[in-house]
Amino acid sequence: MRYFTSIFFFILITTLSLGQELERRGEWGAVLSYCDDHRGLCVSNVTAGGPAAKANLQEGDVVTDINSERIQGYMSSQRLLRSLRAGKQLRLKVYRDGTLFESKITLSPTPLDNYPGVDFEYGSIVSPQGERLRTVISRPQNVKGKLPAIFYIKWLACSPVEGRVNGSIRIAWELSKTGCLVYRVEVPGVGDSEGPDCSQLDLETEISVFKSAFQSIKDIPDVDMDNIFIYGINSGGVIAPIVANEASGIPVKGIIVNGTWIRTWHEHIIDQERRVHGYVGTPIDDLSEIMNKSTEFHTEYLVKRRNPADIIKSSPHLASEWNYPSFDYHFGDRSVEYFQEMDHFNIASNWNKVSVPTLVVYNEFDWMIAETDHRIIYNIVESNNPGKNEFVIVPRTDPFNNFYKEGDKKTPLLTSSSAPNPDSWNVILQWLKKVTD
Repeated sequence: MRYFTSIFFFILITTLSLGQELERRGEWGAVLSYCDDHRGLCVSNVTAGGPAAKANLQEGDVVTDINSERIQGYMSSQRLLRSLRAGKQLRLKVYRDGTLFESKITLSPTPLDNYPGVDFEYGSIVSPQGERLRTVISRPQNVKGKLPAIFYIKWLACSPVEGRVNGSIRIAWELSKTGCLVYRVEVPGVGDSEGPDCSQLDLETEISVFKSAFQSIKDIPDVDMDNIFIYGINSGGVIAPIVANEASGIPVKGIIVNGTWIRTWHEHIIDQERRVHGYVGTPIDDLSEIMNKSTEFHTEYLVKRRNPADIIKSSPHLASEWNYPSFDYHFGDRSVEYFQEMDHFNIASNWNKVSVPTLVVYNEFDWMIAETDHRIIYNIVESNNPGKNEFVIVPRTDPFNNFYKEGDKKTPLLTSSSAPNPDSWNVILQWLKKVTD
């Protein structure tokens, strides 16, 4: 079993000296959020002594240019931020209280994952398209021998799966701490990974990345090849059955999914909109008209694959159905083509081919995804493999696996929690004990 020993650090340092290690993404020491007021990046939460503070950035400043590139809109700003790497000096133009001034900043490396009782190994693989992609393997400390392995397939949004903290990433750490090897990979254009920006990825390319990455799990020496599992969260739950069904030479012991969907994206988004309107108290007298317009718009957008701008141009009464800063991108900075592809993707067919034990987890306070989708998945796998599957509801937990002590299902829409729910990983651990040799 490999640990972060002196040998590993020697290998890492040697790799760095040869210029082969992926460049680390940059950390500002502040939060930069796109703001329409000044068409720039609004600065907040400046950390004392961090790069932003050293560059004389303050709360309320607006960064209008980075390296002479003008911030033109939300999507261009996000693509630019995702491309920035640590250790390179950036030239900034900053707007403050009616005055424009220039500054320089050198971003620090984003901190690596760190969690008590867990060792982390950073590496890379090459995608089918030829880009180097960041990989992270986490293992329990002071445990030798072969380990059950979990291949972690991330969510839809163009956000990194390492170097940050949230309830869904905490699951990977807790599973590792308790005795599993967890293998994560960043898709192209996210985190340290090379390639086009994540917003330009299509669904088939993303699927090919995870299929290829999964094949590399057999090259990890301490993986117990008799106990390999796939965990898919959100869109990862769409991809998980494909990876399992098409694995070559790797026996998959089971699948775990959470916060995912199986119906068409059109069905999912209409259902989500009705559910959210109910949570926020939209008057019942208005709801039918709202849902009719939504159905009309999403049929044109998703089923007929029309661009939202063209839809609104030909049907102005549907203008209220698009509340995003670009007509080319949608949820999580994904392209409209990505969602059109998702809508025509036969998710149910892939689940109908699954023949391994499956754990289907639904979070009670998940306002984004319906319990219905999880029930459908469970019913399919249970029909094909009776008695080998489980369906579990995690109480008072939001889509990000955070716990709410008070409130009801609409609470996560109105407030946020930063308290990961231990039940989110405990239900997985309990199931793994039942199915692991």
